[in-house]
Amino acid sequence: MDGELQIDPETDGLDRCTQQHTAADDVRNGQTWKECDETGLFGMACRHDQMLRMINIVQSGEKAYYPMTMINNLITKTKQCPERQKLGILYDIGCNIEKGIIRRHQFLEEQELNLLKFGTSVFHAYVHEWSCQLQYNPRLNDGWEMSDGEGMERNWDFLSPLISQLRYSSANHRLGGLNIRLVHHNEMGKINSERGKSIEQVMRDAQDVLRDLGATTGHQFGYFKLQWERQREMQLSAMETPTKRETRELVEELVVLEDKIRDAHQEMCELRQTRRRNRTDSQMRQTYQEVLVCPFNLLYEAKVGVIEMQKRWDQRQSGTRVQARFKKQMNSKMNLFRKKWTAYNTRAINFNSEFSHELPLATPTFEEVKGLGIESPFWNTSQLDHPSEAWAVDLNTQKGIQAYLTLTHCQDELHRIAREIRQALKWAIERSRNMEQLLEELQVETDVLHERQQQLQNICSKFGCTCPVLHHAIQGNVGDTCVWKLGNDGV
Repeated sequence: MDGELQIDPETDGLDRCTQQHTAADDVRNGQTWKECDETGLFGMACRHDQMLRMINIVQSGEKAYYPMTMINNLITKTKQCPERQKLGILYDIGCNIEKGIIRRHQFLEEQELNLLKFGTSVFHAYVHEWSCQLQYNPRLNDGWEMSDGEGMERNWDFLSPLISQLRYSSANHRLGGLNIRLVHHNEMGKINSERGKSIEQVMRDAQDVLRDLGATTGHQFGYFKLQWERQREMQLSAMETPTKRETRELVEELVVLEDKIRDAHQEMCELRQTRRRNRTDSQMRQTYQEVLVCPFNLLYEAKVGVIEMQKRWDQRQSGTRVQARFKKQMNSKMNLFRKKWTAYNTRAINFNSEFSHELPLATPTFEEVKGLGIESPFWNTSQLDHPSEAWAVDLNTQKGIQAYLTLTHCQDELHRIAREIRQALKWAIERSRNMEQLLEELQVETDVLHERQQQLQNICSKFGCTCPVLHHAIQGNVGDTCVWKLGNDGV
């Protein structure tokens, strides 16, 4: 992997998604990195939040070689299985990881066999651009069911009580404490039946929404499915090309400059009047939309920054100095958020006054924008991009699409849970038969040892125990297996 993971700084520039992910290139704790060799943990868990592997982060943030190492380890282990399975990997910047793998020609065999699938974790998906979400958000793509990719966040919360105890411990004590708590976490497990009940409730809520919309609008399940497919097709076809990206970056730069020269507002208005006389109405509308989308995107990014900062501020086990630093950072984020709201609100009001529109752009107050959730319809710019499409302007259609996606993902999740339960029961039955067979062979007394009995004799010799001790241990395991199967009969 060492040779594969070399990154060329000239060709591997950060894209917009990576820039939004501050942990990917975190330079805020440089002093801590100078004092400590190990500055963090990088982990990998399955969809049931069971820890699979954990490695130390050494004097850096979340560099690319950490997830690459995890992926390589997972591929190496699954290659030993009789049948190769497709691996789905959810990561905060899974989009960037997949692009890096393709660009550096890594895991070529798995790419050719289409055995790797990448997505972003649900919470961090909203930090990404919409074009990225259409391809990587697990709530908008098939194959992920209701997996959210936030298992490691829950595991970090489970480990958080160790922070104060291990802060001044030795390296060996730190690793030992983490290992003991993670083993305990994995042994507690996660019950599929409880997850199934919660998924069923979410599915019933989505069915109720679809039923109500069918009664009020007459649109049924198939209509929302077609609208979602049309929305996805149109928005993917309109994804940015390098030329469009350069144009958007130039427009963003123009918006930032406009914010700094508010004192020259009168001169700018005169310039607009001159340019307006030389343009048709459709050209003017297109120009307004292009200039308006950029402040809106910057407002959205500022809102996400406030939410992420609030999440960090709410973490437990942070001392007074850390809280003071978080407060200062939050004030900075909030001031930026207010500036971006002012820029958007000014342009949105001008847009509504210039054009007679059936659905004027929303211009909520700053306090209202602060209270909006990240999934609010306000953050959808489709009204500007596709004003004639039902999925872009009709709130009932948008609501129906969300219910359709939730319903289909819940159904897929329940099917996956049922399959996992069947596989677990099959494993338990086979294990029970093997244990019973061992128990029977231990009870047989003969002067000539069979092959299996010879193996058991070798086990006793290796661990220095007698056959009665091994007999008692196997008998206890047989009983535990029977209890386990009995407890899962009603699942």
